[in-house]
Amino acid sequence: MALSASQAEYDDIQTNMQVIGSHRSQSVSLPVVKIVPAVGNWSAIVRGNFRDWKVSFEWREKFPFTLDTGRLFDLHAKYSSVYCEGFPAANVYGPYIENPHKFTAELYDDVSLYTFFFMVDRHVRSGGALR
Repeated sequence: MALSASQAEYDDIQTNMQVIGSHRSQSVSLPVVKIVPAVGNWSAIVRGNFRDWKVSFEWREKFPFTLDTGRLFDLHAKYSSVYCEGFPAANVYGPYIENPHKFTAELYDDVSLYTFFFMVDRHVRSGGALR
């Protein structure tokens, strides 16, 4: 429970994250995780491989999902399922620029991954008002 603020937050994490697959990187078996939070109508599939993170994100709210991503990830990049090791093929989407409600992105490091989910959380809590 050390990384969560409370027992309730810890329980939410345990309930809302599920290992749905695995992949190998540098001879190590690593998890592919699906996140479906209790707050906000979105889900994400995430995997890391010591070099980068791949995230397939799906937004299911009525208000638009728009983020001021800056250089967080390439809005135009499209990834083959070959580069999304361990993802179900149906969950590898096109780029953000084509559909900001359902996309796959590459995040370059842990800080970028944290920043992405921080921005999603702010967007959810603001009702879509923040960018």
